[in-house]
Formats: sequence, structure tokens, C-alpha cells
Amino acid sequence: MADSEIVFPGDELGVAEQFMPGDGAYEEDGMVYAARVGEAELDPGSFEARVRPRTQTPATLDDGDIVIGRVTSIRKSFVSVDLEANAAEPGRELPEVGSGTLHISKISPDYLDQIEDAFRIGDLIRARVIDDDPSIQLLTKDDGLGVLVARCPKCRTVMETKGDGLVCPACEWKERAKMAADYGLGNLLPPDNVDELMEQREQAQRDHGIDFPPRPQYSPGNGD
Repeated sequence: MADSEIVFPGDELGVAEQFMPGDGAYEEDGMVYAARVGEAELDPGSFEARVRPRTQTPATLDDGDIVIGRVTSIRKSFVSVDLEANAAEPGRELPEVGSGTLHISKISPDYLDQIEDAFRIGDLIRARVIDDDPSIQLLTKDDGLGVLVARCPKCRTVMETKGDGLVCPACEWKERAKMAADYGLGNLLPPDNVDELMEQREQAQRDHGIDFPPRPQYSPGNGD
């Protein structure tokens, strides 16, 4: 695929292990495809394959906006997030946005050995837009950002917080996660009492003393 080549929905843009789907693209069965008519952009700096629309459209997100999205792909150093809503305007559609990119360095204030210790594919997360040009870049370091809802990988039950990790109430599977302070409370925007919620979580961890094991290490082909 040549850069700036005109592509149509379903045209191949590249291999998923080399490029992650950016604006106007999607991933399926290890390949990245165009989701709209436009000019292909293969960005080796951000490892993104994008499709630039041939007509100019108004920006739908700005720096600083809080968004709700779902983790759709995990690579060694970045995550792809399907953006579903602007948290401040949940009724506003985001048809021209598609997905955002979340680099491992922007996920948590704590050091991460691997992204799998913070997110799992399918997690519903809250993130902040830190760059909207040429593609959406996200951050979840703040206490009010991170996973809002996660399902158990074994039985698909919605997991519950226990200390600073997640535990399945059905099968007792437990794992680490970079949770928002108000995980599971149904909020779109971060609540005003984030600090209080974080203190409660830290106290619960001290009380329970739970050891949350690391998730399986990343290996190429297992991020889909």
C-alpha cells in the first residue's frame, strides 16, 4: 500500500503487527483495512495506518475532552481504543473519530512492565484527549481515568474491585487493572470525590492485602 493512495472501504492498508488502525481504519484477522473512502496514510512514527477523508470535516473532539471508549487491540507499547462517546456530551455522535491511541507511557503514573497489567481487550475505559491532530492520542494517568467496566476473561461476569485490583464474584478470578477511581459506579465524567474514592481503595488494599498476579506476557499475535 502506497502512502496517499486512494482507498475504499475494505481495502488492505497493512499488517496489524506493523500498523495499528487509526482514524478511518479498522483491524480484522491480523490485517488493517480502510473504513472509508480517502487517502491512505501509513505513519511509521506512530505505527498507525489512517485514511484521510477527501473532504474536510469539522473536528469532533478537542484536546482535554474526556471520552468513553472500548479497548479493541493491545500491542507491546500501545493500545487501540474504539471511541464511543464524549463524556460531557454522551448524546453526541463521533462518526469521524473512529479510534484513539494510548501509549504505555500515558496509561498509569506507576511503571508498567506490560500493558496487560492495566487493560484487557473489551475493557470500557474513560480517557482524556491529549492530541487530536493528526490522530487522537489519549491519556489515563489521572485517578479519575482508566477502566470503568471489565468482564472476567473466564466466565464473562462483570468484575468487582477489591483493594487495587479486580475480582470476579462468580469464579474468583483476580487480576490487576488501571481502574478509574469510580470503577463500576456508572459515571461518565469523573466524580468530584475522586481523592476520597482513591483513599478508600488504598485502605481496602491494606485491609485485604491481596496479591494480584501479573497477566500473561505480551507476545505477537496474542493482542487481538
